[in-house]
Amino acid sequence: MKKLATVLIITFSPLIMSGQNVNSIIRDIRSEYNQIVKNKNSFNKTVFNIKVNADPYYCEEDEMWVASDVEEEKIITFYIDESTNQIRQISLYEASIFAFTIRATLTDYYLKDDRVFFIFQRAIDMPEFKARVVEDRFTIATERRIYTVGNIERRNIENCVKYLYKSVEGTFSDVNELLSNLTNTEKDCSKLTEIRITPTEELIDIYNDKNEFIRINDEPPSMFFYNILFGQ
Repeated sequence: MKKLATVLIITFSPLIMSGQNVNSIIRDIRSEYNQIVKNKNSFNKTVFNIKVNADPYYCEEDEMWVASDVEEEKIITFYIDESTNQIRQISLYEASIFAFTIRATLTDYYLKDDRVFFIFQRAIDMPEFKARVVEDRFTIATERRIYTVGNIERRNIENCVKYLYKSVEGTFSDVNELLSNLTNTEKDCSKLTEIRITPTEELIDIYNDKNEFIRINDEPPSMFFYNILFGQ
């Protein structure tokens, strides 16, 4: 498996925060983010299908059916800029399916010099089964945008520069449009302790084959629920 050299250069240092305007930091973050988006198609893409549980059971293409036990899915996608041998984006998809209850998150980490500077998270929650067709199911959709100068986790949120949040409820067919029409609400960074964000160091260790507790499935991942929930 490919190895990445550890780079100790800090692009956005927490020490800058006291002497630099926050808006200036955010402009720098957005500029770096736009560079990644612009060049993403040229990056090398590596997908890991993580062994979490048995594959979910489903049948009709426009309907969701699962076994009675809890099923879990976890897919990690790394986007590598081969010209610099750096991970530029990590996409972490996690889903839990129990009976007809589905909870899933797709978290995108944007990095420079192995340090995260922006996190975008989309969460889909279908808490109850009242419609067989996916588009008609009651859904809670949430988006989070986290501007940061370093790693973020529950016990380590001091790197957070700005935290934006929005959430809507409706049928699954409507939530995307509802979210796009909703303005972000700025929340205090201390609220990040209420959610789980996997540290990027842990994800990079998986790529570098340093995490012995993670089991990688050699089979390509089933993209059924992933494609339906996030339209990738």
